Amino acid sequence: ADTPRMDKIRIREILNRAQARFARLALPSAANETSITALSIIWRRHMESLGGSEQRFDFIKSSAPLTGLSLTMSDDFLREISAHSSALRYAGDQAAHPGAVSSTSLDALVSRAETSQQSLLRELVSVAFAEE
Repeated sequence: ADTPRMDKIRIREILNRAQARFARLALPSAANETSITALSIIWRRHMESLGGSEQRFDFIKSSAPLTGLSLTMSDDFLREISAHSSALRYAGDQAAHPGAVSSTSLDALVSRAETSQQSLLRELVSVAFAEE
């Protein structure tokens, strides 16, 4: 039942990893960073600072460490890798952080958890979803 949601989250992770690789290769400011999430953010912020799609594509295509990679990449790939936000990222974010969660899905989650964690999870759910 959760496979489509997990797929969206995994696709977002693949995107993060690709952006992290580009950041490591092309941005001196990313040299000492090891977190994939942080590297992806560094990359996206740099892309955003360049302006529109054309400027971002030009940076990727002219950056010496990326030239070999970018020559084999489609425009769709370049658009996705250079976007600060995209449909793939949004879908992954929504799957990971849904706005509304039903009490049925929370009950099912607690029941699937290890028995030793179920009491703790019930308490967390009661606080997290208490009526204000």
